[in-house]
Amino acid sequence: IVKGMAVAIPGDTVYVRGGTYRDEIELTNGTGGAPGNYIKVWAYPRETPIIKTTDIVTNWTRHTGNIWKKTGWAFDSQQVFVDFDVNPGPPLKQTGFPVTFNEPSKQSFYQNPLRYSPCPDGMIAGSFCYDKNSSTLYVWLADSSDPNAHVMDVGARWRGMYVHAPRGYFHFKGLTFRFSNNNAFSMFGGVATAGTHSILEDVDVQWGDFGGIGIGVGGMVLNSTVSNNGNNGIGNGGDDIIIRGNKISGNTYRLFDPGWHAGGMKLTRGFDGIIENNEVWENYGSGIWLDGADAGGLSII
Repeated sequence: IVKGMAVAIPGDTVYVRGGTYRDEIELTNGTGGAPGNYIKVWAYPRETPIIKTTDIVTNWTRHTGNIWKKTGWAFDSQQVFVDFDVNPGPPLKQTGFPVTFNEPSKQSFYQNPLRYSPCPDGMIAGSFCYDKNSSTLYVWLADSSDPNAHVMDVGARWRGMYVHAPRGYFHFKGLTFRFSNNNAFSMFGGVATAGTHSILEDVDVQWGDFGGIGIGVGGMVLNSTVSNNGNNGIGNGGDDIIIRGNKISGNTYRLFDPGWHAGGMKLTRGFDGIIENNEVWENYGSGIWLDGADAGGLSII
């Protein structure tokens, strides 16, 4: 996907075939489209490409009792899902002392009640933890079963997409993104188009560990699903943003402080633009929050 984007010129379309891509789409060089002449990165007609930040982990060994471990695991995983493709739903609960957070001074904003439990001794059924010192990942499944009998999706990359190309002007359409590991590395959306005048249309962004979508100057989020992310659905901000026709629900499953940053969307950094025709419901925190959006531009809701 990245190679296609890197060689495309304004007006080109990069079609992404259906299937699962365990990858991180990261593009930070000078390629891009132009005003009114975007580079399109679209799902192939009637196919669904799914970008996942997880790897399937096998060969677990018993640690003690119902706790299993994966040794030699070098990534600070923030998510472990069990049989997700069969039963989509929340990951195992994270425990550890302290739960990893990329800004330690803001640990108090993270409300996970297990965050001060030692790893692995403080684990409970339905939890996981990661010990950096020994590079060991531990799991205890909710039914105390053997993880080798399940499909274990474990976080292995920061985010599904990060596009910060100076020229910008990309149009992404029909892509599905699952999972992210931003909480330990970069407080940003698992799908981020910072400062690139880019469009996200008909995308499905769910179960990121922190933010769903991070939007920048001139960005648009259109007719998309942004749900079940760890902190908020849509974040960041800038000038000339359009957020239209989206379904935004169930965000903040990790119970960050709703007075700090959590909820459906929180737009900052002098946001101005249009927010219209969205359905925003059942988020743990404000549905629509404009913070610092008093820089003189016009905001229309």
